[in-house]
Amino acid sequence: MSCLLMLFGAISVVASDFFCPNLQTISAKLQLSESMAGVTVLALGNGSPDLFSTFSAMDTGAGSLAIGELIGAAFFIVAVVAGCMGIIKPFQSQRVTFMRDASFLTGAIMIITWIVYHQGIYWYHSVLLIAYYLCYVSVVVFGAYSKNIDNEINDYSQKPEQISPKSDIDETTHLLYQGGW
Repeated sequence: MSCLLMLFGAISVVASDFFCPNLQTISAKLQLSESMAGVTVLALGNGSPDLFSTFSAMDTGAGSLAIGELIGAAFFIVAVVAGCMGIIKPFQSQRVTFMRDASFLTGAIMIITWIVYHQGIYWYHSVLLIAYYLCYVSVVVFGAYSKNIDNEINDYSQKPEQISPKSDIDETTHLLYQGGW
């Protein structure tokens, strides 16, 4: 048991010292928001070992092991990782973001439950799951895009005297505000 705890400790050091800074660098270079980075880059980095271990389990004919590993890993992340984050460093999340993510997670669980109930995974189930994930990413992208547009509209809706002196004001700025913006 102590060896297992030591391995978890070693993984946490590697993740905090190498994985997180690299994720932040990649996200900054791609100009991704935290939400977008979490849904795409972090999910890919976090899920790729699961992908390869599932392929390995499927090659050996252990389909139930593959499904059990995926469901177990998802449950571990939701229950243990989120619980430990709350203990170590409490945080708050925006209600809209949390409800969006929780709703999509619930939908994915319902799809998996439906697939397991029918006791087989076929190509159309795979297409459905991949399409569902792409739909989720699209919703996150659209949310980030609409938030950026709202921020830009709010920035343009300020009166010229409300703009801080440090901002870039030129002769066209006043023309924009005279047009009703």
